Amino acid sequence: MKLLTDMHAYEQWFLKEYLKVSHKSLSTSLFTYEELKSVVAESAPCTFPCLAFFDRHNPVFGGTNLRYVYKNELRLIQELLQNCDLSA
Repeated sequence: MKLLTDMHAYEQWFLKEYLKVSHKSLSTSLFTYEELKSVVAESAPCTFPCLAFFDRHNPVFGGTNLRYVYKNELRLIQELLQNCDLSA
């Protein structure tokens, strides 16, 4: 799980952790720069900040599904946890 605060942090995380592409391997990558840019843009979260994680339990064809959790969802989870009766 990774906290992504802006587009730059997302792009670095996506290339390194999801596509496994480093700056050194860009020259030998199977992707062109335009293809990488397109894939990065298509997979980007709707808003920042957000939490990102790989959903290995629900993979897409040929890979791992990316999931994003946004601030409004985290607030809802926080409210649910605060209202949870722990004595039960």
